[in-house]
Amino acid sequence: MTQETVVSPADIVIAYKAMAATQEGQIVLQDLINKFGYARGSMYNPHEQHPQIAMTIAEGQRTVCVYIGNMIDSDPAMVENAGRSIMTEDEEYDIESLR
Repeated sequence: MTQETVVSPADIVIAYKAMAATQEGQIVLQDLINKFGYARGSMYNPHEQHPQIAMTIAEGQRTVCVYIGNMIDSDPAMVENAGRSIMTEDEEYDIESLR
């Protein structure tokens, strides 16, 4: 049986901010935005075999980029009471080193 560790929403925001503060994190974020951000064009492509399905998938991808951006822009103190996220001990990282 795996032991669960509770990670606070503030700790998750801190982790996103730490990732975004590195050069490697910036490269990954820019790659995600370039591929899935759809900031410069429409998600609708009438040349797709099933354009509505393709648009729905693209919107889901864009929503992930928006979520990541919102997490990076969040104030950890403001999200502390927003809920909890569950991690298992197999998903280890030292939250304190990110503060």
